[in-house]
Amino acid sequence: ADHLIDLRSKKESNSKPRFYAQYLLLMAIMGITWYLSSGIAMMIFLSISAFHFGQSQWLGINLQSPLNYFLYLSWGMLILSTLIFFNLQQCIELINSIGWDFTTKWFNGSVWTSVLGISVLLVSALLTYSWRTEKIDAQQIMVEVAFILLLLVLSVSTDVLFSFAVYFGVWHSTKALVLEYDFLNSLVKTPKHFVLQLIPYTLVSLIGLFSLYFIFKLYLPQVSIYMVMFVLISILTVPHLLIMHPLYESKERI
Repeated sequence: ADHLIDLRSKKESNSKPRFYAQYLLLMAIMGITWYLSSGIAMMIFLSISAFHFGQSQWLGINLQSPLNYFLYLSWGMLILSTLIFFNLQQCIELINSIGWDFTTKWFNGSVWTSVLGISVLLVSALLTYSWRTEKIDAQQIMVEVAFILLLLVLSVSTDVLFSFAVYFGVWHSTKALVLEYDFLNSLVKTPKHFVLQLIPYTLVSLIGLFSLYFIFKLYLPQVSIYMVMFVLISILTVPHLLIMHPLYESKERI
């Protein structure tokens, strides 16, 4: 729905060429970054994703800047560090399969122990402050903490791929789709119309991903296909996250 969100946000009749040019440029920049420095690309993607996850989860919290941004980032890093810390060896094996050499520098137990610990402290402090200043009620905090505990159980008892799939597919995507549908209610009149608008771009993305999947499987069988998909999804996701940011910041948000 990125093209519809951009059209709704900019309110320009000729915004499609600009949207496609901007989208493709951001994808190219991310792809080149992966090629030139996989470590920097990984940090950029994880940081942007963490902020996005936290922003979508605490949408509407009445915290002044920059405290709200600190909460978004620390909450998102808490989610990602939980997934990575309890499945660290699996993550390292996936990364090593593609031949990168940065895992020993910062993708190790001590680094992610620190990230997890700092995230817990920051989230605890910010949520305590928000509750004491009546920016958020205790019930919402309890619901979100319950989800984090569920994610923790999944991360410990399953692998990183399944845990992330449950988080992203059930927890994050549901809220994002509801937000997008409400924001686009002037362009899409019914849920059916909304889904039909998504189908063409979704099919193009899936065809592209699966085509590259078979290319890598045929010519680079030693590379983990999960890691290949991670890189490809990051290239597609970064422009999506940047387009979603104004929507979350908009006064029209739910």
